[in-house]
Amino acid sequence: MSAGSPGLAGATTVTTPYDPTVAPDYTDPATQSPALAAYTPDIVSYGGKASDEAARLTSATWDDYVKRFQPESDALIASTGLMNPGIYKSQVQAGVGQVNKAYDSALGTQATSLSRFGMTQTGDQQSYNQTQDNVNRSASVVDSANRIRQRIAARDQNIVMGGTGTTTTT
Repeated sequence: MSAGSPGLAGATTVTTPYDPTVAPDYTDPATQSPALAAYTPDIVSYGGKASDEAARLTSATWDDYVKRFQPESDALIASTGLMNPGIYKSQVQAGVGQVNKAYDSALGTQATSLSRFGMTQTGDQQSYNQTQDNVNRSASVVDSANRIRQRIAARDQNIVMGGTGTTTTT
């Protein structure tokens, strides 16, 4: 049975997606963009001046932008650190937590490794290693916080200025 031809008794007729005589169903999720609703302009009118048609087309394009893209744009700008300063605090706190978790894990691994060999550190060694660990941990926390702030600021700048590339800071 070919697409678009009548079938057997009781069978439904199948149409191809490119049948020019059948308008696509824009309410069907399969024909819509996952992020944006389908748009069907209602400016189809024949006759009149070309400038009138151009004006209606421009107006419909603007209405489409305001209806579909402006809410997305507003949500994107609202997600920046410029409009939501709390994002800095929450992201930095998450980064500090990850750094501290990594250092705690490393200390546990070191203690386990030493205990497997039956070794322990003297009090002076423990004090020295604790001081070194605290200095390194503090430097890592500060570095992590600074990098997170830089990445948020770069992301904010890309959003505000219309950039779409990824940012890398070293």
